[in-house]
Amino acid sequence: NESCGMNFVNQAILKAACLGFLLCGHLGAAPFVELGPMLGHVGPDNASFWFKASGPGTPSIVIGQREDLSDGKSHPGIYHKFSRDQVEFFMLDVRYHRSPDKMIDDGIKTMLGERQLAWLKDGLKNSKAKIKIIASGSEWQRSSHADSWASYPREREAFFDFLREEKITGILLISGDRHFTGGYQIGCEFIEITAGPLGARNFPTKNLPEMFFNQSEGKLYAVFDIDTTSETPKVGVEVHRPGDGIVHIQELPWSAILGQQKLETLPIESTPEKAPFQIPFDPKNALDGL
Repeated sequence: NESCGMNFVNQAILKAACLGFLLCGHLGAAPFVELGPMLGHVGPDNASFWFKASGPGTPSIVIGQREDLSDGKSHPGIYHKFSRDQVEFFMLDVRYHRSPDKMIDDGIKTMLGERQLAWLKDGLKNSKAKIKIIASGSEWQRSSHADSWASYPREREAFFDFLREEKITGILLISGDRHFTGGYQIGCEFIEITAGPLGARNFPTKNLPEMFFNQSEGKLYAVFDIDTTSETPKVGVEVHRPGDGIVHIQELPWSAILGQQKLETLPIESTPEKAPFQIPFDPKNALDGL
């Protein structure tokens, strides 16, 4: 996960970037004045906690300082949060505590781990921000490939239930690792934007259920344009292709972000998408004794 931020100087309009998203502010002539924490993992592609080659969890390279948990004790992983005026960012670590994608869900299979999930829920419950951006390196939407939340439906749906029960609003989900850029409205409720690729090859996809835009050609990144200065926040998304500029632009109505308005989705082709990134779980690579 990567994040970068800036001082706002009494300005609440921002363009947000992480995982292939650009973060910059509408500050007139003011330049970037501050970089936020930049954190990352090094390990096998599509890895989980169980890969022996990475030791006990995928090792981390940390540039800057991860925010400690509320109890003041350190905890493995690179998840962290930061705020810019009325926008709060929750940057998840979806590798360090992750069970194998192909593990049978017996009630303990997890993407985030118990403590990270508790940290996320506590942060969202106590957030005063109008908009909460939750960044995951793996896609949230329900028709994704194996290396995503699609392999962790129990934990994902329980988290969505938590958001509903606690009446937590203003949620935007962002993700990556699909090698195309697209927008989804999960269950006609939660909006997700997945972005990329910037440096890797493209994997174009057919239109998927819940998808309201799909861009697969060339190198791509996405930009959120967020204005929280009015009582009702304004949110838009732009898709940029270097050299070509903006290739898609769309307003995200606040009523849709609240789950009160269904966005028009793309037509679905009859043949299913072939998942490009499925990997088998080899017990020989698992940690001894686990």
